[in-house]
Amino acid sequence: MSVATKITELTRRYILNIFIKENYCWFGEFSEIDFLNRLYALEELPSSNERFNNASEDIWQHRVNNEDWEDDWIFLDERFKLGIGEADDVLLKFLCETIHPILRTNQEEATYLLHTYNKLLSPDGYEIYPSSQISGRLVFGFREITPKTFTLLDHTMTLSVQPIQKILFGSPGTGKSYQIRKIAAEQLGILEEMTSQTVKTVFHPEYTYADFIGKLLPLSQDGSIRYRFYPGHFLTILGSAYQSLVAGKDDRFLLVIDELNRGNAAAIFGTIFQLLDREGDGWSSYEVGISDMEFFGLLEAMGLTPGIQNEGIHIKEGNKTVLYKYHFKGKSEDPANDSFTISKVYRLLMQRQISIPPNLSIIATINTSDESIYYLDSAFKRRWDWEYVQSPAGKIAFQNIPDSLKNVKLFVGDEPKNFWYYYIVGVNSFIISQAQYIRRIEDKQIGWWFIKPTDGRVELQKVKDKLMFYLWDSVFARDKKPLEQFLGVKLPLYSDFLNNAESFMSKVFKLGEAEDPDIPF
Repeated sequence: MSVATKITELTRRYILNIFIKENYCWFGEFSEIDFLNRLYALEELPSSNERFNNASEDIWQHRVNNEDWEDDWIFLDERFKLGIGEADDVLLKFLCETIHPILRTNQEEATYLLHTYNKLLSPDGYEIYPSSQISGRLVFGFREITPKTFTLLDHTMTLSVQPIQKILFGSPGTGKSYQIRKIAAEQLGILEEMTSQTVKTVFHPEYTYADFIGKLLPLSQDGSIRYRFYPGHFLTILGSAYQSLVAGKDDRFLLVIDELNRGNAAAIFGTIFQLLDREGDGWSSYEVGISDMEFFGLLEAMGLTPGIQNEGIHIKEGNKTVLYKYHFKGKSEDPANDSFTISKVYRLLMQRQISIPPNLSIIATINTSDESIYYLDSAFKRRWDWEYVQSPAGKIAFQNIPDSLKNVKLFVGDEPKNFWYYYIVGVNSFIISQAQYIRRIEDKQIGWWFIKPTDGRVELQKVKDKLMFYLWDSVFARDKKPLEQFLGVKLPLYSDFLNNAESFMSKVFKLGEAEDPDIPF
């Protein structure tokens, strides 16, 4: 075969991840030196250290004696030409050798690696195939094929189906929930009415890992008490995502977490925290094991019929039941399931492990003005994309007035006053002007939907019940002087502030009107 360099950097990185992230040993049951001697003349290759005579001595010193080379050293060592830009045939011969029956006797591992290699290599125009036999066991070679492209179910993905893992944060009423619906529809193709593809939950101080993953609860039936495991919000949506993948569907799924910082996120996520690290293909970088009860709940969430017998968890297959390991082993070996993603799901289930798949997105919200919150550590934060939902303030706010608010007015009794959006911008202008009195001023502003209008109107009483209390209790909780100076009256009591509500709104309207770029002053 002629020398070619069609295998891309992306494919080479995915192949590296098989050995580093998924912990498959590239040298099988041999030592590294014995494996490499089958492909390279190690005693003729130079040492990277002048103290040693050749590559064989070099490798022994650093991998056996000192153990000071990283596990991915072989892919970075220029002597073995497996890196980016090197000839394809060198890497292909290497991969064929990793599944040679002499050094990898575990047929299940060899089959998985073969399927994975071919899914990765097919878009670049190569295939590893059975070229001969030894004692009835297959030996593999490689050949060129017509390049193939794949959908979400395959390892190579397009940007349009990349999962989203994002936190929307901002002041109250800025429309974070609306933004989630917009992202779901425009980027994931999940409409609001597609309730089977979305699971929503709200974190709070009493929300626990058991609520998120699942818990065992008593159930009264026929006068006796039985216990049943109920999958939590995460396990429920994960089961739906897995079920869709193994069914060959291209659906997306979304877990929505409102008020993320009102619960103890570190305790709620537990070991699931590790899964928030994602690779370029959308899968988690790692897998975590789950308990028998959690595994049972996951299988139910996938629409399967698990049961408990002496040997462990069984799954119904027609009129019989099969131990879950054998059930998923059979599924993974079925030629109809020849897909990287399908085989990965079955492999995870065989090992009673989970990983977040590429068809599952997670979007959370944080209300930055909430004082009753738990701290999110930096390790947790860096695993998310962060999108700030801006409060309507300044002249730019008038470019983004929601259509449904453009004709809404403030009403005092039956008397309509002015357009409501002026009051919102005015309140934020007032808050911003008092920066010397307010900590974290950006978090204290209000959004378009802080008060939701009814039939095109916002009643003054609603303003008193919600906005005035928020300003008194949260924004100016430490010092009422800015409110007194703004109104020109003393405010010893909250009732005094309420009695001046109409005057206050009149003044903030003028501040909002002053920000309108279409009104000359």
